[in-house]
Amino acid sequence: MAYADSEFGPYYRYVHGPDLIGLYVISNGSMGIVTKVAFGCLHRPPHWDSRAYYWPEEEIQAMTDVMTEVTQKGIFHVQLNDKWKYVSADDLNNPTSALPDDAYFILSFFLNGETEDHLNAEIKMVDEICERQGGKRIKGITETFYDEWPTYFTMATNPLMVHTVDVAYKLGKSQYWYIYDSINYPITKFPEVYAKLKEFGQKYGIWGFPKMSILDAFVMRGQAICSQEWAFANSRDPKDVEAIFNVRDDFRKWFGAQGGTHEQHFPPITPPYAWENQMSAHDLAEKIKKALDPNAILSPGTFTSGKRVK
Repeated sequence: MAYADSEFGPYYRYVHGPDLIGLYVISNGSMGIVTKVAFGCLHRPPHWDSRAYYWPEEEIQAMTDVMTEVTQKGIFHVQLNDKWKYVSADDLNNPTSALPDDAYFILSFFLNGETEDHLNAEIKMVDEICERQGGKRIKGITETFYDEWPTYFTMATNPLMVHTVDVAYKLGKSQYWYIYDSINYPITKFPEVYAKLKEFGQKYGIWGFPKMSILDAFVMRGQAICSQEWAFANSRDPKDVEAIFNVRDDFRKWFGAQGGTHEQHFPPITPPYAWENQMSAHDLAEKIKKALDPNAILSPGTFTSGKRVK
């Protein structure tokens, strides 16, 4: 498997198979001369629906088990958020929420089908899996957010999210949302990763009310999860900015040591582990390069056998 030598254990970064995306996306012409580009669009099924379920924080393992199981079934889209995405405050001193008091993790499911029977079977399957693991259904999150086509996917459009943005600004003039990392790791490791995000967030004072961070995660069929942590900040307040970078740096040190992988950003702001934890993929790319272009005629210097520059 692509990333076998890690504390996280073997996993694929994306959907299936070794991570060879970079061979073609940022190959710089090293693997061949591009003569044709094809673009594939997803087929639009005629039947659509959605579901949202929640779990208390202490039931994080049961919720994680749901994510593992539903991705094995090929559900089109599964999204995870924590409750901080939906916080409001009546008097700017006490957090309130449109969610039930015991709701902490919220899983949203985007369901579709070629026939009505197909859609109903998917709905039944998701309901059974969630309820078996103690999930409780919640309405008002996905009904107008996912069911329409074309989908308009952005956090601020959700009616519940609007309150969070408003509160963050009124409390701390937080006019900026900063994603301090976008990471990939096995679904089974979510409780461990989330505990570390919370530990470092609390350490530097950007966790919970009123200095909130928000988890935004997407579960993929390869049993991997991609997650981002959003932090609200006043970009004109040095302490706000420093706190976010402190959390990011402490978390990167821990996450990189586990063997996690990185989804976005380009050098020079890419963390070192984005390179160091993907050597096996680079080794395979070098072998393919040598087979296709043994004399290194195509884009010479892109691959330098035995001479890696970090």
